[in-house]
Amino acid sequence: MILELLTFLLGVIYGYSRKGKEDLLGILKAALKFSIILGIILAIASFLIFPHPAVLFLAGVGFFAILFVILYFAVIFLIGVVIGDLLERI
Repeated sequence: MILELLTFLLGVIYGYSRKGKEDLLGILKAALKFSIILGIILAIASFLIFPHPAVLFLAGVGFFAILFVILYFAVIFLIGVVIGDLLERI
């Protein structure tokens, strides 16, 4: 819970400190690209380190877990950015 709150507060600070409206879709696309690349790298690395057929399945599950976690925090950050933009207008 603390990590989510910290991510949210960083989003509010980011949205408030930068002038103008932020490119929310651009931030979400960057998070998606980062999570896909990181998920693929870690899935391949885990399969190469532990070459077993079951690890291939677990590597795929790990890929989607990393994708979900990074997108989860990106959405929390984006909500903070939107609130920071609203506070900036006040």
